[in-house]
Amino acid sequence: MCGIIGAISHDKPLTFSEGKFSELMKKMDYRGPDAQDQWVDKSNSIRLGHLRLSIQDPRPEGTQP
Repeated sequence: MCGIIGAISHDKPLTFSEGKFSELMKKMDYRGPDAQDQWVDKSNSIRLGHLRLSIQDPRPEGTQP
């Protein structure tokens, strides 16, 4: 099973760093140990993370985000 995590700030840039977000993703590592990545918008007010478990589609084309 894959996992997703996200953070949104409406009135200012996010207050936690990429390292802190990586720590949160590490707590969900069991949901996607095969691949993981983060995306941050240009204003630093949205951060998304995706963890991939390659059971259904092990091809590289299935990698996200």
